[in-house]
Amino acid sequence: MFGAYDAADGTDGALTGRMIPVSPPPLPRSVLVGAWAAILGPIVYVTTWAVAGALRNGYSPTRDAISELGELGASTAPAMTAAFVLFGLSALPFARVADRLPGAGRLLQVAIVVTGVATAGAGVFPCSAGCPGPGSSFTDNGHSVVATVGYIALMACPLLSGRAAIHAGARRFGWTSVALGAVGVLGMTAWVLGLAGDAHGGLLQRGFNTVADVWWVMAGVVLLTGTASARNTRTPKDVERSTTDSTHWERR
Repeated sequence: MFGAYDAADGTDGALTGRMIPVSPPPLPRSVLVGAWAAILGPIVYVTTWAVAGALRNGYSPTRDAISELGELGASTAPAMTAAFVLFGLSALPFARVADRLPGAGRLLQVAIVVTGVATAGAGVFPCSAGCPGPGSSFTDNGHSVVATVGYIALMACPLLSGRAAIHAGARRFGWTSVALGAVGVLGMTAWVLGLAGDAHGGLLQRGFNTVADVWWVMAGVVLLTGTASARNTRTPKDVERSTTDSTHWERR
């Protein structure tokens, strides 16, 4: 909540200089939908693989990949496929309003859409038993492609957002985003190189995946709380009113 000066004349003709509270305008419905999609999409996704992994006999969340929960013929496949698709669909309303994040532009929106489409594709192209990788079957080839594209786009989201936010003056949000993206990239690289070994590959995958998902939730909260309520394209009148808003950003 920002303050504004009451410029009404006092009894002696001087300005009173009294501060009056000014409530921010309500968020448009599209922003509310996009923000909640950014929050609930990854929460549903993570909850699904956590619960399904714990309930499936013979499955090890520490050793086995997330995609194996959705492999052909698995008892957990319907739930995991639904989680892949729901996460993918949630990216679309989020991407629509992602330009309201500090400094964000079209490139971030594209990265969010690609992440969503690729994640949904992981459900459309489930891997075969054990997720053997490309070359095993048509659906394994498709799964490998969408998983690779999806992970690259997923890690790009916090990095793109963080860089833009830092340049826009939203340093805390920006550096937090960059840190999440950097940790995610390091974890993904270690996973691809097999540095965790077969015994802990699933745990490492869950780690860097969840780190990137945290950014989605954080971005949704930023949109909901109005800390990034100003659009990137401002009119002269918007710039004139932005002094208090800029101070608010620096304190966050």
